[in-house]
Amino acid sequence: MTRRLRSVTVLAAVWVCGVVASVAPSQEDSAQESSARQAEHSNQPSEPSTPHRADERSIETAIDQLSDPKFSRRHAAYLFLIECGRDAIASLEHAAGDDDFNVAERCVRALAEITRDSECTEAALMALDRLAADDTKRIAKLAASESKRLRMTKEELAVEALIAAGVRVQRSTRGEIYSLQISRDEDLFWLKFLPRLRRVNLSGNGITDGGLKHLFDCKQLTDLSFAGTAVTDMGLAQLQHLPALTGLHLLDNRFSADGIRQLKGVKGLTSLSWFSPIDIESLQAVGELQRLTSFSLSTKQVTEHLVDVISRLTQLTKLHLSATGLTDPQCEHLARIKTATYLSLMRSPELTLAGWEHLGRMDLHSLSTYQSPITDAGMKCLGSARELRYLTISDSPVSDEGLLHLKELTNLRYINLRATNVTQSGADRLKKLLPNLRTLRIDSPGFTPAKAYSVTTAIDKKNVHLRTALTDATLKELRQEKDVHTVFMTRINSNDQQVRMIATLPIKGLVIDSDAVTDQGLAALKAHPHLQSLTVTSNRLTDGCKDAILAIPSLSKLWIQKAPLTDAGVQALITGLCDKQQLDSLNFGNCPQITNQAFDGIAELKSLTQLTLRDNPQLDSGVFRFVRELPGLTEIRLEGNVVQAADLELLGTLKLERLHLSNARIADGAMAALVKACPDLKQLGVAKSNLDDAAMASIGKLKQLEWLWLYGTSISDDGLAELDDLKNLKNVYVSADSVTALGQQRFLQQHPAATLRRN
Repeated sequence: MTRRLRSVTVLAAVWVCGVVASVAPSQEDSAQESSARQAEHSNQPSEPSTPHRADERSIETAIDQLSDPKFSRRHAAYLFLIECGRDAIASLEHAAGDDDFNVAERCVRALAEITRDSECTEAALMALDRLAADDTKRIAKLAASESKRLRMTKEELAVEALIAAGVRVQRSTRGEIYSLQISRDEDLFWLKFLPRLRRVNLSGNGITDGGLKHLFDCKQLTDLSFAGTAVTDMGLAQLQHLPALTGLHLLDNRFSADGIRQLKGVKGLTSLSWFSPIDIESLQAVGELQRLTSFSLSTKQVTEHLVDVISRLTQLTKLHLSATGLTDPQCEHLARIKTATYLSLMRSPELTLAGWEHLGRMDLHSLSTYQSPITDAGMKCLGSARELRYLTISDSPVSDEGLLHLKELTNLRYINLRATNVTQSGADRLKKLLPNLRTLRIDSPGFTPAKAYSVTTAIDKKNVHLRTALTDATLKELRQEKDVHTVFMTRINSNDQQVRMIATLPIKGLVIDSDAVTDQGLAALKAHPHLQSLTVTSNRLTDGCKDAILAIPSLSKLWIQKAPLTDAGVQALITGLCDKQQLDSLNFGNCPQITNQAFDGIAELKSLTQLTLRDNPQLDSGVFRFVRELPGLTEIRLEGNVVQAADLELLGTLKLERLHLSNARIADGAMAALVKACPDLKQLGVAKSNLDDAAMASIGKLKQLEWLWLYGTSISDDGLAELDDLKNLKNVYVSADSVTALGQQRFLQQHPAATLRRN
């Protein structure tokens, strides 16, 4: 008797004796493992097996067990039917017409698994095709989908699995996959089936050094980007295994000068883009990459040192520079650059004619301006930039006369003017003088100086959003605005002086986003009589900022982001907040140095009800051991980090109502631990995490749950069905890629008072 026949016989005997209910079931393969096996063995017959017959009564009993309310029984029946192979095909096809869609779906899935046996492949596929052709059966679409999947190539299966996992897939005009956007290590597994892939964008803390090994199978990969990942300097060193890599884009600031130097080992690297703040050491390391022919950089400060580094890149032929808050002296530095430059000027209202004269002496090939007004006199300066090919000007008082200063620029191919004083007749005049000009677009003619700020209302609170640099005139206008609650300084390149100016207003909230703001700027907020909420995003804050923060008498909400605070600095700040006992919301985001130890002592902050720790690279769920004794804590957000089951058990001492673990790597068993620790949870966010259907049985035990965020995960219709017993659900968010319209319909039937959004 063969091993396969022996296993069938044993299972049949177990079934007949009724013992199957007590057999511990094996965990069902994950979607990734199942599809991976299909990809690995696509178009390859399995080893032939010895013909056999299974007991018909056992098969029928197993079919009946597919509707059993107990998971272990129906799962064991499912596995048994797969083992029966050819003998079960007819019964599975018949049962797939069952009115119970869950039973029908399990039958179709079992037929798909049976195709793995080469002796059964054709028969099982024909059964699926017959089911797919019968539009009267609810299961027809699923059967058609499975039949199609089983006939797919390895590459097609990999692409489908990636799409199901929420990966953004881009195709060329010929239908070829040329770019992927991936946020989890496990999704990188599929790249070995896409050997011709050329571009990969990696984002989120779910991407680590360990996952990068999957890139090595992409021998034609030429372009790679990192945005907010957990990849370290050691990960950059692994890129030397990518023989075709020529372009690298770094959109976060986790890499040090040592990591940049590792790129010397990437022999083909000729293009580097750096779109996050760069320190002097890292900039110096870039200067050592002598093979670079293209360098892209975003900066808020053009220094002599930056220009010196660019000048040392002797092979450089193209510089893409996005500069914010550019001044006349900085333009003088830029004028020393001899490389062809593609320049974007962002929010640089302080530029005068002297600055434009410096820019006109550059080897400018492209210029784009935003909130950086240029006059007709400035256009005359641009008339000296003879290599200029592309020009975009917005929100500037340029007229027909100013446009005419470009008449000698024979290389101009494209001009886009938005909100200027140029007329159509002025544009037509220039077109006649420049026959090589392909496009001259005028959008919204007529320049109107941008209003210094806008006013919005949110939850009955009047808020002001600054749109231009704060001046004395604007401040005077703001004093006339009644009952302003919060001022947002996020669209401008705020500095310490502007913070000092805002500090004179009777506001209750302030939001700052600028790396030009320092501890000295926050010092102006000391003793502010009205301020209750403060959010500061700046990489120039130090531990010394605590003195200003602790001196704000009514502060109850504090957000600090990007600041290089140390553990000692955070501990000192928390100690001061404990003395006052009035802060109810504390948030740290993307702070590169703080570890779990920074929160040793936070248990004394009895007033705290909400704690957010988002995308802090050196934190993990171990921080819960410090917050477990906070008596009033009802909400925790630990996002972009690793979450362990044992750490979630620590939360059992809290009366937690809301927990968000979005964009996290959640360990096996974590949800079971959460249910035990926090059975009364009302809100749970696990969006963009690695959770799958296996975790949903635990989540389905949170009887008080009202809000659930699952989008960006692989949770499918099966996982959603585990929520049937939750009667208090109000809002659930899932991924449209993994939850079908049929699954949504079933959910709404079970939860008529709830809303399900498929994102």
